[in-house]
Formats: sequence, structure tokens, C-alpha cells
Amino acid sequence: MGNLGIQKENSRRTLALLGLFITLFTLSEALLLNFLKRNMKHTVSLHLSETSEFNALLLFESLPGPMNRVFAIVIPSVVLLVILAVLYFRAIATTLNLSRMLSAPPAADLKKRLPHKSERSQQALKRDLEGAANRKEFYLVYQPQVELESGRICGFETLIRWQHQSGEIVSPARFIPLAEESGLIIPIGEWIIDEACRFSNDLTARGINNKRTGINISVRQMNEPGFFEKLISIVEENSTSPHTLDLEITESVKPGEIGEISALTEKLRKAGFTISIDDYGTGFSSLSYLQTLSFDRIKIDKSFVDRMLDNSCSRHIINSIISLSRSLEKEIIAEGVETAEQMECLLSEQCSQVQGYHISPPLSRSRALSLI
Repeated sequence: MGNLGIQKENSRRTLALLGLFITLFTLSEALLLNFLKRNMKHTVSLHLSETSEFNALLLFESLPGPMNRVFAIVIPSVVLLVILAVLYFRAIATTLNLSRMLSAPPAADLKKRLPHKSERSQQALKRDLEGAANRKEFYLVYQPQVELESGRICGFETLIRWQHQSGEIVSPARFIPLAEESGLIIPIGEWIIDEACRFSNDLTARGINNKRTGINISVRQMNEPGFFEKLISIVEENSTSPHTLDLEITESVKPGEIGEISALTEKLRKAGFTISIDDYGTGFSSLSYLQTLSFDRIKIDKSFVDRMLDNSCSRHIINSIISLSRSLEKEIIAEGVETAEQMECLLSEQCSQVQGYHISPPLSRSRALSLI
């Protein structure tokens, strides 16, 4: 309201000055005409229309004597005309701006009605996500996990990918949070479990029973009523042994949820599943996880591996996590290994298992099975 009041006041002042200068200009024009009639011998055609259009034609037959007296009136009149024009257009601009301010909606309303570009993009992505499963746009890939000392494959992590109907590959970092927020992660998660069971069965059919298939399980899934019963049902329908499945639980459990999740992980382990704490070190209460949750393996987050060669703090953290896992008699695996230097460094720190693009990128089902 403050800006609107200032605009109104400026408009009133401008219009008042405009009226004053019109009066002064009219008086100056009358004085100029009177002076020319008395002091100059020339033909004058002078006209001022009602619309303030000024047309003048001077056909000089002879120059007047007192030139200084002529310019003393002509020049100020011209200057006055320029000032008048400036004030005229300024008054118009001020009035138009005021009109726009009065008719435009408040900025807050505009923000509500026009979401940010990235926000609109997320909304469109969420709508497309709802039909992606029916359009069969999701597919799975499997990334090998290896033992550092022997180099043998010890398991695979199942990873979901989304090829959007436009052809774009949408990052899981973009659509997984949307799926969790909307609840679509429940049917998507069940489909992943079912496919992972089929992949595990393929390994078993090849006589391989010691390779685990990792499945990412979100806290949203674990909090869903009947999650345990649904998981057991899918596993039994596929005749898959729970001992071949590794449930990777992200370290995003809220403090108030730890009790319920701990009871569930204990139940899952008793049923034969392996439990891994994924992205370890990035949560709010890493040590309380180790104390409370029932688990078998710790996965060191990629962010620590990325910086371990040029950041002594990251390397010390990795060393501490590895030492802690050995003290607790738990398995340890580092994810996101992308260079030979990182792998050598992890070997020197006595990390037992690794996965990452340096070993192998995520592979299709057939290519993953061909490695065995």
C-alpha cells in the first residue's frame, strides 16, 4: 500500500506541474506574437491547434535589428516547449503505471498461481509417474558387488531405472522421493521385490547359492501396514529362499521410528533375510542405528569414497567405520568406487567388499547373469 500511495501522489504532482507549464507556455506564446508584430518585417504563419500541435512558417524577407531581443524570447519558449513535452509523456507513463498497479493482482497471488519452473516440472513428472508402471517404463539393472581380496562376485544390487515416454532416462534421485511422497513406492517396491526374486532364482538355477541379491527398501515401505506379510507372500510365490536376498535399508529412519523399524528388522533376520544399512554415515543418528537396529552389513556411502583420496577427514571416517564393523563382527562394503586408486586405498584400509563403476556399471539381467 505504501508504494501505491507514492505513485498516486507523484501522479497528482506531475499533472499539477503540467497545468502550470501549459499556462506559462500560452502566456509566452502571446508575448512572442505581440513582439514579432511590433519589431520584425517578415511573413509569419503561426497556428496552435486545440490538440497542442504547433506549426510555424517564417519566410524572412529581412533580418531584424535587435536580434538579442528576439532570441531572448524565442529560446526560452522552445526550452519551455521541450519541458512541456517531457512532463506530458511523464504524466502519461505515471498514469499507465498507476493503472497497471491498480489492476494487477498482488505479487503473493501471482506466486500462488504461477509455480516455479522446477516446481511445474516436478508436478508434470509426478503425473507421468502415475502411469509409468502401466506403460512398462520401469526396468531393473543389477550392479555386481565383489570381494576385494579374491575379486570374486559376492552379490548384486538391484537398481530401478525409468525410461520416460519422451525417451529421457529419469534419475532415481528425482522420481523415488516423488514415489514415496505419493505412495506409489508401495506398488513399485512390490514389483521390484518380485523381479529380484526371479533374478535370484536364475542364480540358484545355475547352481549358485552364495550370491545375494540386494533390494532397496524405503522407510515408507517398511511403515506400510502388512509389509512383512506381503514380502513373505511374494518370496513364497516365487519359491525364493530368503537367505539369498539382502534388504538394504536407507539410513533415513527418524528417531521416533527406530523402535518399530528395529523390531521389524529383527523379524526379517529371523525369517532368513540379510539386512544392510545403506548410505551409512549420512543420517542423523548413525551410531544409534548400530546400537538399535538388527543388521548384518554396513554400506559406506559414496560421498566418503569420492573424497577419500584428497580429504584426510573422509579417509579417517572410512577407517573408523571399517574398524567399527569389524568390532561388531559385521560385514562392510564401500559403494561408489570409480577409480583404481580408490580401490587400492580401500584395500589398504581392509575393506572387505566394494561396488562401483570401476568394477562394473549396473547391467541388464542377461549381462549380469553372464558374469557368473
